[in-house]
Amino acid sequence: MEFLYVLITPRSIDFAADDDSIEFEITTGSAPTGILQMKNGSAIMTKKLEAEGAATSILEFPLKYDFQDQNGYGLLVATDRINLSGNSSGMAGAVIFNWRIYYRYVTVGAEEYIGIVQSQTMGS
Repeated sequence: MEFLYVLITPRSIDFAADDDSIEFEITTGSAPTGILQMKNGSAIMTKKLEAEGAATSILEFPLKYDFQDQNGYGLLVATDRINLSGNSSGMAGAVIFNWRIYYRYVTVGAEEYIGIVQSQTMGS
């Protein structure tokens, strides 16, 4: 599978204090169970948004994370499990996320496939 880009749109977001934060993660392994376990070895993408200032941060939505290079090739992933995770800390209310992943299936040779699998398992 080749990841092209991800769009993340929080349907409700309210940074009420300076220490509020939201983390997003896409992994190929087991799902994280909390903010402290984010950034594990099988993470494809990890992003953290933090409040800046006393009340509210102004962000443009959707948030777009592009995995493509200048030639339009995305990130190759060899897995049968994709986890989408979002965690919030210190927020005034619940945060609901809408995710949209753009990908395509690609055919690769055996040698390239083995290299992809090895590169993904080295960090685990």
